[in-house]
Amino acid sequence: SNSWDGRYGLVVCTDSAVYAEGPARPTGGAAAIAMLIGPNAPISFESKYRASHMTHVNDFG
Repeated sequence: SNSWDGRYGLVVCTDSAVYAEGPARPTGGAAAIAMLIGPNAPISFESKYRASHMTHVNDFG
């Protein structure tokens, strides 16, 4: 991109499960990923493509 000014980018994504007090609490978990964005990456980033997916799952109903 002509907009790139030579700096690297850092992307940090996290997800942590938080439940109310009760029996489901021990099943709570967490995840994280960090990505360093720069030139000559082994995985290319296509900025024109974008997607999201969300769904509600009532595991403790």
